[in-house]
Amino acid sequence: MERDAVRHAVRRARTARMKQRVRFYYRRDLAENPRHWGLALHTRALCSGWCRGNPRRHSGRVTRQEHKADIALAEELGRSPRSARPFEHYYR
Repeated sequence: MERDAVRHAVRRARTARMKQRVRFYYRRDLAENPRHWGLALHTRALCSGWCRGNPRRHSGRVTRQEHKADIALAEELGRSPRSARPFEHYYR
């Protein structure tokens, strides 16, 4: 029981500290509206559109990191990479 109380206290303290950190996150005082303050605490990104997300999920392309890994593997095995132009999938 004591361990749960400590965990809860730590979680409460961490949340209070983060709330103070995001209070002026969007260049206005979010303390005026507790709902907006809580949303800013838990979801900091303004949007989750295609430009910020994973390209595989939004358009079926490989990520930059995967593309770099493919090139490194191809060079290690002595083969030519899948595309001659790096990050070709970003230029389409």
